Amino acid sequence: MTDNATPVAAAVAAPVPEVGPVLPAKPRPRARPRTPEPPPIGLSIADRISLPRIHWGWLLLIAGFLALFWASLAVVAPFIAGFVVAYLLDPPASRLERRGW
Repeated sequence: MTDNATPVAAAVAAPVPEVGPVLPAKPRPRARPRTPEPPPIGLSIADRISLPRIHWGWLLLIAGFLALFWASLAVVAPFIAGFVVAYLLDPPASRLERRGW
C-alpha cells in the first residue's frame, strides 16, 4: 500500500480531543405536595338563594317605580305610541326626502 495522505486528509483524520468524565445526571428535586385549598369564604348556596335585607330595599325601590309608571300610564301612553309611530315611519320619510319630497 502506498501512503497517499494529503494535508486535508490528515486534518480530517486528526484525533478527537478527550472529553472529561461523564457525570451522572443530577436527580430532579421532588415536587412539594399540594396544600389543600381553604374552603370558600362567603355565602352558602342556601344563603345566596334567599334575599338578604339589602336586596329587599332594591326590590321595594323597583316596585315603587313600577307603581309610579303604572299610575302615570294614561299620561305616558300617547308618548310611547308617538315614539313607535316615529320609529316605524322614519325609513319611508328618509326615502321620500332623498327623492326630493
